[in-house]
Amino acid sequence: AEAEAEAEAEAEAEAEADFNMDLPRGLDAIAPQATPTRRQIPWGWAFLSLLAGILLAAQYVFFYADELSRNPDYRPWVVRYCAAVGCTVPIIRDVSKISSDQLLVYSQPEYPGALTVDAVIINHASFAQPFPSLLLAFEDLQGEIIAQRRFKPREYLNGELAHSTMMPPHQPVRLTLILVDPGPTAVSYSLFVQE
Repeated sequence: AEAEAEAEAEAEAEAEADFNMDLPRGLDAIAPQATPTRRQIPWGWAFLSLLAGILLAAQYVFFYADELSRNPDYRPWVVRYCAAVGCTVPIIRDVSKISSDQLLVYSQPEYPGALTVDAVIINHASFAQPFPSLLLAFEDLQGEIIAQRRFKPREYLNGELAHSTMMPPHQPVRLTLILVDPGPTAVSYSLFVQE
């Protein structure tokens, strides 16, 4: 009976030991579970990448300012940028967008042997451009040019426009020229816009 009691006690002890092995013994026996960690954003790298992108764009504008400035949408920004950093923006010129209107040639009694030419020139472009040179030609009945004269901007600009270099867009510019009368064979005249 004693042997049976010992065997039974041993079996209970083994069962209890097996049971206890499956259960945690305390808080320190609990296995640490992986908690989701927030991914750290490398702000330093993000800032340096942004800075590198800005510097790359600035270099591009610096070296290609002449090409970018030909686009009317970009030109004001390129002009401001180049004013700040010292690059040059080329002047856009398109004399085909400048027309002459209201051309009138007449003689004045107070200036014998001279003609007065009144005309209006207009820049139809969407941008300001340098004032053009003007060529006034006189022709005879056969259409042959018998006299012509070229006027540079400083010769035909006067008054408040005397020191202007750029012709504003869509604003008529009235001008008056005085020149020597080419004679009675000059029956027609034309004013041409040139660079």
